[in-house]
Amino acid sequence: MEWKQLKIWVYSEAVDPGILHRDSFLTTFEPQQIQVGQRLQYHDPGRVLASLTVVAMDEKGVTLQVGKTKEVRLLAGECKDLDESGRDYTNFYLQAVLEPIEE
Repeated sequence: MEWKQLKIWVYSEAVDPGILHRDSFLTTFEPQQIQVGQRLQYHDPGRVLASLTVVAMDEKGVTLQVGKTKEVRLLAGECKDLDESGRDYTNFYLQAVLEPIEE
């Protein structure tokens, strides 16, 4: 299965006494916008999540380096959690989705 978009989601959950506020931020990359070795610039409002670098890509999937040591292979149609962190009563989550080409 081939893919058409790499979607990087950042979720944030701010917790105040008695209040939970959730936000999500999406950054989308088309295959022609990225190349091997490129560091992906995604919307990270908390600036606490790992950097993402494209290690490999082909028509079936993308391999991302998360931070300095972890590598994650995404195939078309997959969604994977990449990183999570927290700061100032807010938790942040980083997720990648590889949207397949619908036939």
